[in-house]
Amino acid sequence: MFLDSKSSRLIQLADHVAYATFRRYQADDVTYFNVIQELYDSHDDVIHGLSHKQHSIPKCTCPACLRK
Repeated sequence: MFLDSKSSRLIQLADHVAYATFRRYQADDVTYFNVIQELYDSHDDVIHGLSHKQHSIPKCTCPACLRK
């Protein structure tokens, strides 16, 4: 499903979160991700809604892998 981000502010927000997360994991750019990192829902030191599925880095230090 595609929605134009100009149609709703919530769509704009979702685009920004997706872009920040993409840049964090694809380009190692934490500039935007650091702003939203603590806003992910968490309980008992587990982040809900953020996961990192990879096998190439055995000791990954990203927030999703550290809080498993």
